[in-house]
Amino acid sequence: MEVSKFAEEELRRTEAIKRDKTLQAMIRTRDMQIQRLRRKLLRWRCLGMALITLTVILLIYL
Repeated sequence: MEVSKFAEEELRRTEAIKRDKTLQAMIRTRDMQIQRLRRKLLRWRCLGMALITLTVILLIYL
């Protein structure tokens, strides 16, 4: 009786650790995707500002 209780507890603990590792991997993947999107957004924002600046310069001087 005592052995099966111990085995059940170990199994529960092992499953919890697996679940935790899976969640950590999912969070890490999501964080990497967010970082990638932030870099893309920053790049597009810089390109947009450059385009607006060029347009303004052309409008002023033409």
